[in-house]
Amino acid sequence: IIFFILNQLQKVKKRNNDLKESLLRQKQLEEELTEVRTNIAQDFHDDLGNKLARISVISNMAITEVSSENEKLKSKIEQIQNDANYLYKGTKDFIFSLKDNSNYLEELVTYLSDFGEDLFVNTNSKFVVEKSIDENIKLPHYWSKQLIFIFKEALTNVYKHADCSTVLFFCHYHKKTLTIKCMDDGKGIAEELLLKSTGGLNNMKKRAAKIDGQITIQSDENGWTSIVFNGKTT
Repeated sequence: IIFFILNQLQKVKKRNNDLKESLLRQKQLEEELTEVRTNIAQDFHDDLGNKLARISVISNMAITEVSSENEKLKSKIEQIQNDANYLYKGTKDFIFSLKDNSNYLEELVTYLSDFGEDLFVNTNSKFVVEKSIDENIKLPHYWSKQLIFIFKEALTNVYKHADCSTVLFFCHYHKKTLTIKCMDDGKGIAEELLLKSTGGLNNMKKRAAKIDGQITIQSDENGWTSIVFNGKTT
């Protein structure tokens, strides 16, 4: 009996040692992955991001130097500038999603809040941020990127079409449930767009489905229109 107990204890000890080694190796791999992501983000920022910003600045200078008579050339330069700006903004999102801290909820909310403030700074719309976050959790894999695309699309649609006086960006996290809302007191979303659910709205729903979340569109009696994301961070 003693021999059997000792033998079992040795097996348990070996399993514990194996588990410790596995956990240590996993931690090392996570640290290596974080370092790789950080280096890639830095390289993109220093190389591609700076070059695109330079193209945008130079094309803007060229537009002012082109004579008003040469409209074709001016139009082509403006197209180059628009494409460079579009790629630069997309690169910023990609670089942010590569960074390890981008997976944390507080960082994500700050990133989207900064985007909204920049978007509405020179408009007649007041941009308000409200949040109720119990814990600054690390979001599941791939959530950060999808949520950035969803709510940049939502905020841009409000900017282009809502004609509102107030935009509210709201984030609530409680008991593993994340709710993010983009609300405005503008003219709402046309019923035919809701029924067809095409274009941007359909893309938002598809992105939410990729992370097992849902997008719903709500309107209340006070005239507020909301695009709402709900998801479980399990």
